[in-house]
Amino acid sequence: GCLSSRMPGHGGFAPKDESGPAIAEQSLRSVATTEVHVRLDKVVKSFGDKHVLRGVDLDIKRGEIIYIIGKSGSGKSVTLKNITGLLKPDSGSVYIDGLDVHSLPDKELNVLRRKMGVLFQMAALFDSMSVYENVAFAPRRFTSMSEKEISELVTEKLAMVGLKDVEHLNPSALSGGMQKRV
Repeated sequence: GCLSSRMPGHGGFAPKDESGPAIAEQSLRSVATTEVHVRLDKVVKSFGDKHVLRGVDLDIKRGEIIYIIGKSGSGKSVTLKNITGLLKPDSGSVYIDGLDVHSLPDKELNVLRRKMGVLFQMAALFDSMSVYENVAFAPRRFTSMSEKEISELVTEKLAMVGLKDVEHLNPSALSGGMQKRV
């Protein structure tokens, strides 16, 4: 299956066949605007002879919530990777706030990515690093914060998600739910 065309009257996507993903949207009336935040325009992506995305068109308005559902291999992750710039479409375009994601220089793409949040299905933590080191990784790499500021930030953020006194543990010592909160 592959992700293909917009469902008439639904604003989401229907799979080309029953094995493909469907994108459904749910609008937060108090937050959503008419401004298009993310746009996929005729996005095509194949891997060899496996056609995964075939001319996908999608507009996501600021504040709108969507979800992508479908069987394994149907294009869910490929769609997200095209949006985040991790994959480049074979043809078509991806825009975020009017910027063509795939024509941005690396520096500007990295700035744009810092505004994105992605939660991986399997938590995607560095298993060789403690919880503290995992949380401190991005501030160390992308900010000029001092180690004291980073330490305070790590403690604060872990407390915000109900994870106190786990900084010294490795991710394997945490439950799946706890890993996702890290």
